[in-house]
This record gives sequence, C-alpha cells and structure tokens, in this order.
Amino acid sequence: FLLFYFGVLLLLRRNMIENFDITRPMKLMFVGDCMFGRDNNPFTENPFIHVEHILTDSSHIFLNLETTISPNPLDDSYKDDKVFNYQATGEQLVHLRGIVEEKPIFAAIVNNHTLDYKEQGFENTKQFLTQNNIHYTVNDPIEKDNILFFNATDHCGCRDDTLWKQHLDMVDYNNLEPIYEKVRQYSDKFIVYSIHWGPNW
Repeated sequence: FLLFYFGVLLLLRRNMIENFDITRPMKLMFVGDCMFGRDNNPFTENPFIHVEHILTDSSHIFLNLETTISPNPLDDSYKDDKVFNYQATGEQLVHLRGIVEEKPIFAAIVNNHTLDYKEQGFENTKQFLTQNNIHYTVNDPIEKDNILFFNATDHCGCRDDTLWKQHLDMVDYNNLEPIYEKVRQYSDKFIVYSIHWGPNW
C-alpha cells in the first residue's frame, strides 16, 4: 500500500535557521504513496498499524495521497479516461488521525490520481481532509505550524492532461522558472515542497 515515488525537497535558508524557534524541536516523518485499495475494496482498514510507534514519535507527518477520497463512493460514470482510477472511503486516514491525535498531517494531493474521479472526486477529497483536520494545498502554499508546504506533479497518467492543468500545479520541464519563483517568494520560511515525478516503476 506504500509506494515510494514521493519526491521531497527541504529548503533551509541561513536567515530562516537563525530566526527559527529552536525551543520547539521537530521530527518530520515522510510517507510514500498512500493508495488504500482498488474499486473501493480496501486492502486493510489500518495500513499504519506496524508503524504507529514511529508516527507517534514524530512531530509532523507528510504523505502523498495517491487516491481520491469519497466516503460515499462515486460510481464509474465519474471516472476520468485512464488506465487506473483510485478511490477510497477515507477510513484509513481516520485511523491515522486517531493515532497521531492533534499532530499536523500534511497530505500532498497533487499527483497522477488527483482527478481520477474528475472534479467531484476532487471536491470530495478536499472536503474530507478539511473535516478531519488534514492540511493540503493545490496551487498556493499553505503555512501551518511554522512549515510552508506545497506540491506539484509532472504527469497525470491520463490520456488528456487538460483537466489536470486546469486545477493543479504541473511541472513543465521546459520552463522551471515558475517553480523557482514560487520558492524564492518564501526564502525566509521552512519549506517542504513535495514533487510527484517520474513514470511508474
């Protein structure tokens, strides 16, 4: 249930480090791709059961949410035209929230499965994360607990990326300046930038 295509870039600037509150130590945990099942059939109710001690020992959890979340599953008429479409009910993330209680969880939802169930699945995912106090962002950075977080993807795994480009930050390898500029705007912050890149396998 965990695949490791999760690209993470930590950017620390000297002036940020000098001004950072060292009285609040951080232990960041990064989890790879979380895809909890196929066709709404879960692999397991609690995929985190064997790493709970690591989760509880962390101060911040970051994961790549490689599925849409719909507590009331959407039918196949919502599927985008692609090879694999992932959808889950979210019970696994409820377990995660219970394990770490009030600790910040950041979900990278910009990847090649973000719009598997088109706009409705996307909206369901965002609503679920908000209701369960899981932080996410799509285009603009989000700042929580002294961390600035944002994410992007370089592909959609779909036959037509038009829908993806309308809603998400997509990496254009022929023009990386927009990414550089975004980072420069927050050079005094502690940045976690999750980039989902590369083909499967």
